[in-house]
Amino acid sequence: MSRPISGDVTLRATSLTKNPEIADFYRRTGYSASLEESDQVLVAESGGEIVGVLRLGQEEGVWVLRGMRVIENRRRQGLGSALLREAAGLLGQATCYCIPHAFLEAFYASAGFARIQVRAAPPFLLDRWHDYGRRGLDVIIMRRKGART
Repeated sequence: MSRPISGDVTLRATSLTKNPEIADFYRRTGYSASLEESDQVLVAESGGEIVGVLRLGQEEGVWVLRGMRVIENRRRQGLGSALLREAAGLLGQATCYCIPHAFLEAFYASAGFARIQVRAAPPFLLDRWHDYGRRGLDVIIMRRKGART
């Protein structure tokens, strides 16, 4: 079921198995990480076209927000914020981590994420953070703390 979020844009929760076009969207927007069929995916659409995606996955028993993308000509229109709000609703009281570009810290903070010391992150995220750094990416680790982990 989809619902309007901004002008001509609707938002819906889905899965990768039901929407193979999500993988195509990620490729077109430069996202190359592996996708898991078990991921919960939020899709923003306009005129039947995907304009934004966010996915939540469990890795080693921990929720991780990954692969948030909004197409360039639709940025700064509130779509990313709407995707984050919807993700927070799906997460409820669960703790969730993300590894955004450092310049996006305030954006993710607006959804309840806070920067943490890298040594406080789960080991698999610390490894990913190191890998991103080796590739020259300026990223940070953030956590949205819930009532349960």
